Amino acid sequence: MVGEKCNKRSIASGLFYRGIVSYIILFFPAWVFSQTAGLVIDQQTRLPLGNVQVILPDSTMVHTNMAGIFYIPDDMFEGKLQVSHIGYVTQPYNFRKHEKILIEMLPDPKELTEVQVSATQFSGKLKNQSGNISLLFRENIRFNSQENISGWLNQVPGIYMHHGTYNTNRLTIRGMGSRDPYGSNRVKAYLNDIPITGGDGVTVVEDLSLTGLSRIEILKGPASALYGAGLGGTIRLFTPYPGEKGFGINTLHQMGSFGLQKHALSAHYKKNKMSIALDLGRQQSKGFRENSNYHNNHLILTGDIFTRHAQVGILFNYIDLKAHIPSSLDEETFQNNPEGAAENWKAVKGYEKYGKYLTGISISNDIGTALRMKTVFFGGEKNLYESRPFNILEHRTMNLGIRSRLVLETSGLKAILGFELFNENIDWSTFETFQGEQGDLLDAIRENRFCTNVFNLYHWKVSDRFRLEAGVNVAFILFRLVESNHPGYPVGNFRYPAVFSPRLGINYRLSQHLTLFSCAGHGFSTPSFEETLLPEGIRNDQLRPEKGWNLELGMRGDVWDQRFNYDITGYMLLVKDLLVTKRISEEIFTGINAGRSFHAGLESLIGWKLLRGHQPGTGMHLVHSFQYSGNRFIEFVDDDTDYSGNELPGIPEYKNEIILKWLTAMNIETSMALHMVGKQYLADDNEGIYQAYQTLDWNIS
Repeated sequence: MVGEKCNKRSIASGLFYRGIVSYIILFFPAWVFSQTAGLVIDQQTRLPLGNVQVILPDSTMVHTNMAGIFYIPDDMFEGKLQVSHIGYVTQPYNFRKHEKILIEMLPDPKELTEVQVSATQFSGKLKNQSGNISLLFRENIRFNSQENISGWLNQVPGIYMHHGTYNTNRLTIRGMGSRDPYGSNRVKAYLNDIPITGGDGVTVVEDLSLTGLSRIEILKGPASALYGAGLGGTIRLFTPYPGEKGFGINTLHQMGSFGLQKHALSAHYKKNKMSIALDLGRQQSKGFRENSNYHNNHLILTGDIFTRHAQVGILFNYIDLKAHIPSSLDEETFQNNPEGAAENWKAVKGYEKYGKYLTGISISNDIGTALRMKTVFFGGEKNLYESRPFNILEHRTMNLGIRSRLVLETSGLKAILGFELFNENIDWSTFETFQGEQGDLLDAIRENRFCTNVFNLYHWKVSDRFRLEAGVNVAFILFRLVESNHPGYPVGNFRYPAVFSPRLGINYRLSQHLTLFSCAGHGFSTPSFEETLLPEGIRNDQLRPEKGWNLELGMRGDVWDQRFNYDITGYMLLVKDLLVTKRISEEIFTGINAGRSFHAGLESLIGWKLLRGHQPGTGMHLVHSFQYSGNRFIEFVDDDTDYSGNELPGIPEYKNEIILKWLTAMNIETSMALHMVGKQYLADDNEGIYQAYQTLDWNIS
């Protein structure tokens, strides 16, 4: 059986890589005939920038086309170019005739509404988007500790990331995802266009190194028309692109309380239109609580090649992690001994360890002047071993996939036709435990998950003021149980009905400094593998995916010569068949559909340049992030107990954050951040309450 399994995987891997080679052979000939021209891209997303102003040495002005390309007259041999684009830092560029010209523009975080974003799959200015999109740059972490991503994400209104230990986090967006006890689901995430969300909808971003990230784009609310399953939203993460030519190296050494140590090395080599970057490091901590030692070794390798009509990107990410688990405490122990671990987990020295890798290659090429094809081949593997008081878990996943998009871009219309195929194999086994020592086999299951998304999106520029977006995604999801030693869990296929998810959005510019936007869309999330299991260990075929409709209305703009900018959004989300995790005993959880729920809230992000320095970016800046939300069961009855009308637990009533930053001309920054988080209920009955709290951070760097 093992040999047969390996043979099938080798055949699948062979077909996967054969597909990559075939794609390259098919589209690479266009590269050979590339001519001397200039290409302008966003340095963080690596996407081409259109309508960039380029002033030639003879003061002639030209602009890039939709593909980010501009041309220099044949009689101009060398000189200095002045490149500028609203929302980006203006920069000079020296060129020589027949030289490969690649110009990377760095977004200006102080001009957010003008920065190009791609979270809706259409690259365009933030101010022209029809949905609420949040941006985080490396500058956002200069006043945060760099050992966990929760500090980044909790700056964003509408997002709350519970942080128990370095390896135990839960991410919620607009209340979605709050019912997973020890992880993040209902949210989909991508790293350089490669999905890091598993086939069961579980997303792990807390083990990523912040030194290997340069930018995050967050699309809040259901985005199933754009990305498939993910009722909460979508997070897109980008790795750094080298800014300077030649060889460069940076190191980071950080020490802190409770034995925290973090060491990282970043190196890159860049020449003309080719670059390669490496980020590797180690983070360790003894932790505040007992039995919470943590070790994380990481490596991220990226490479990019640009030509006039094509771009190739590679990514390899490896993580080796071991983290002990203190688990949860009852209220009395938490109040009197918060640094303690749960006695049963402490007794067996419970922990999890895994090694996992993610790899992919993206190929983007122009087909004519208005068409572009972008295809990403990806794969990954994770081997998890978890020692628990009640059993020992061995869990191995291996996935392969492809995501391809054909993009049409003209001056008035943008259209995308694409698909994503995702295949994941799971080997899942539990064993008896004797004080942490592995015993006999209890359960062994081998399962295959196959997800297909087909999507079609449109963006119309109806007039200079009015833009319209429309799109639809059709998702097909198949689970196949390949092998099981459990008599009540028969081998066979299980297929969810096809899910149809439309989306419609509008953007209207009232004036040069004020834009209104609104969107409505459908979203869904499928149950995770663990949620589908009943306490008896058999599949619950009656468990349905949760589905919801979202409506939001907002405005963004600026006043006082762009010194004061704002982004305000109100939203409503109606969910049917809400998935909640029900705890049967210490070791047994199961998923149930909790009827209907209603989520509504207000989000605002305000930036204010209090003082402007003499150099770009310097001065004093105030950032205010605020959210208020209500998340309520409309209809939920469980075990004859009616929870209808109660608030959903685990979601703060409000979150308020005020950050004051001062950056001097000597590149010294000091900042203060006040965080205020509202009360949240602990259970569905709303009897226990975790009270509101406040923290104050001060940082100088």
